[in-house]
Amino acid sequence: TSTVNTNILGLYEVRYTSRDASGNVSEEILREVRVVDTIAPEAPVLSTTSTILNADSITITGTAETDATITITGGLATATGTATGGNFSISVNLTQNATNTLSVTATDSSNNISSSSVVVIVEDSTPPAITVTGNNPETIEVFSPYTDGGATAMDSQAGDLTASISSSSDVNTGIKGFYSVLYSVGDAAGNIGTSSRAVDVVDTTLPTLMITGSSTLTIEVGSAYEDAGATANDNYDNDITGSIVATSTVDANVLGTYFVDYSVRDSSNNLATGTRTVEVKDTTIPVIMLTGTSSVTHEAGTPYIDAGATASDNYDATSTITAAITTTSTVNANAIGDYEVRYNVLDSSQNVAEEVVRIVLVRDTLLPTISLLGTASTTAEFRSVYTDAGATSTDFFDPNPVITATSTVNTNILGLYEVRYT
Repeated sequence: TSTVNTNILGLYEVRYTSRDASGNVSEEILREVRVVDTIAPEAPVLSTTSTILNADSITITGTAETDATITITGGLATATGTATGGNFSISVNLTQNATNTLSVTATDSSNNISSSSVVVIVEDSTPPAITVTGNNPETIEVFSPYTDGGATAMDSQAGDLTASISSSSDVNTGIKGFYSVLYSVGDAAGNIGTSSRAVDVVDTTLPTLMITGSSTLTIEVGSAYEDAGATANDNYDNDITGSIVATSTVDANVLGTYFVDYSVRDSSNNLATGTRTVEVKDTTIPVIMLTGTSSVTHEAGTPYIDAGATASDNYDATSTITAAITTTSTVNANAIGDYEVRYNVLDSSQNVAEEVVRIVLVRDTLLPTISLLGTASTTAEFRSVYTDAGATSTDFFDPNPVITATSTVNTNILGLYEVRYT
């Protein structure tokens, strides 16, 4: 009797007995049968690329005996897996930029081993990485010194290659424009890494604008104003006076504060400005003109009416300035004497005219009137006493005129005589 099953590994028995014709049974004899697996599995069949670029790992694929344990050695570590359903796919870490010889073994459950091998070459095709130090792009002022900030370089295989960087530059700080600094470095595999810095040479300096003459002017109203202008110089464009734009609000015929604004732009559009202040003022005094003569004789006792005056001004209207005349008078028409009438005027800018004076002479020029008392002709008796009838007098100004009489009458001598009155 046997329990042997060669399809299943294990320990089995075959038992033997014998019976003779008389029915006698022998002692049982036992044979142990061990079913073992001593045949190595078929070697794994691999389907793997032999040359790859810049890879840190690779997946090894293939076929092997179902459920065999697959072990891959070589590269950077050992990787294991199982051929499930006869297929396996196992990731293996590789040595960079090197030839990796990988041994792939298949171990069955009885520890029978078969193997295959594959060579995987990892080639370095990655150039070093260059990092520009500092600003990129970088802006610098025209004519200023330029010192490049440099760069650093790192390679996936060689590490720091900063010291091996070479650079070239076309930067010219004397001319505005865009320039480049080029950096390059190579690794051991011949890969070249490059980078660049953009350098913009610019002009941000404002032009210098200089006002010709004083920046604050005072001009007389009504005068002709001609601006003195300005000049401009630029650090890059040099003399740009011809590009100055001037804008003026000056009206020399109207009092006020005005401005002349100057602006200029250089070729980089930098703007400079300046302003001149122009004060239009009236500093001219008015002129007073007497109506009539500067000296008049006035009849005493009659009302005095002054002839007045007119005024003219360079800015104020004649009617306005004349109306502003002030008059002060000492004239007393009832008292003989010398008097003054003074004329003054201020214009709207408070300019004071020179005072004008009229002399008024109050005089009595009208003759008194004499009227005889009695007749203008009379007869006196010889050797009588002659008593004159006299006369009376009136005057426009003097209430008591004094009459003076002179007489030639001699009554002791016959004849014709006169009595005269003044």
